[in-house]
Amino acid sequence: MAPSPSTEVVIAVPAAEVVTAVPTDGVSAPSTEVVIAVPADGVSAPSTEVVTAVPADGDSAPSTEVVTAVPAEVRRQLLQIARAAITRQLEPHLQAPDVQPLVADWNHPVACFVTLHEADTHRLRGCIGTLEADLPLPQAVAYFAQQAAFHDPRFTPLALAELAATEIEISVLSPLTALRVESEAELLQRLNPGIDGLELQAGVHRATFLPQVWQQLPEPQRFVAQLKHKAGLSPDSWGQDFRWWRFSVLCFSESGLTSEP
Repeated sequence: MAPSPSTEVVIAVPAAEVVTAVPTDGVSAPSTEVVIAVPADGVSAPSTEVVTAVPADGDSAPSTEVVTAVPAEVRRQLLQIARAAITRQLEPHLQAPDVQPLVADWNHPVACFVTLHEADTHRLRGCIGTLEADLPLPQAVAYFAQQAAFHDPRFTPLALAELAATEIEISVLSPLTALRVESEAELLQRLNPGIDGLELQAGVHRATFLPQVWQQLPEPQRFVAQLKHKAGLSPDSWGQDFRWWRFSVLCFSESGLTSEP
């Protein structure tokens, strides 16, 4: 099994959860490694829509330069890696072979999330990932698949009897880019609904929304207000210590692959 990231774990669920890691320069992206991402309703799983990326300068219009399309064969093999990692934990005697992506470019460190949901109801069954690109993508997928299946504190560990009816989804993240804004009005104007994931840090308070949360909170004002609420802040609060980062994701799932030609 791939080694776990060395920094602290963050659960981005209740507003009462307060994160204490603060970047020393007050500007760079938060250093925490593991985030449990939850859709706004806390039940439904993220969708499999492909989301375009935000340029590195954080100011230009979104493009597809940061997160490129993952080839179908690589997506298939990454999903196989995730399922094999969970299966090995449930049935260690099976000695499932390790599967590596055929395209070498996708063996480098990439931030990602792995989401599990019940295939028939689409209810969330586990979701854990990282905002930091610390592990090669195949290792990260294997590690977070096991974390989502067995260590999401909101759920009991996945049982062998559930595995066949569990669907796996992988979200590949772009790098975080700082959004330097002077007011909430400016922030709302610069956000790209349906595209931007958003990270907020204000002192010891921090929270993250994946882009999929726009499905439940399509209005930018509500999106930001709920993110602040999740961080333990008043929805109408604003301060000079507020720091914002955005990112984008490219999602793919087992059901999405089966529907491809």
